[in-house]
Amino acid sequence: MRSITTTDITAISFLNVRAKELKAGYNHSLYSLEQLQAQANTLYDDLLENVQYSSLKKMCRIINELEDACSTFDEFIENYHHNVYINKVATLVNNDEYDALPDTIRRSK
Repeated sequence: MRSITTTDITAISFLNVRAKELKAGYNHSLYSLEQLQAQANTLYDDLLENVQYSSLKKMCRIINELEDACSTFDEFIENYHHNVYINKVATLVNNDEYDALPDTIRRSK
């Protein structure tokens, strides 16, 4: 077991700033978002598995900020993939190439 280091705090601060930039409307590529997500998730898992509980308890605020950053990256990547899907469907509909499959149609009873 170890304590939270200055390097950990710096990494969390960096990730938190990037998450706040996303919320403020800054654009990042999908590749960049995936890299940030992987970095945040890896750091979060490492801290939970390898850091003493007493150290985590003292640093509760910064751990919460890291959790928020992880959630933000997850949300933006999910939204990106959703928008890509919607654009593909819209393109197919506009080109009269979209055929809804019977199992995807929801019928009201």
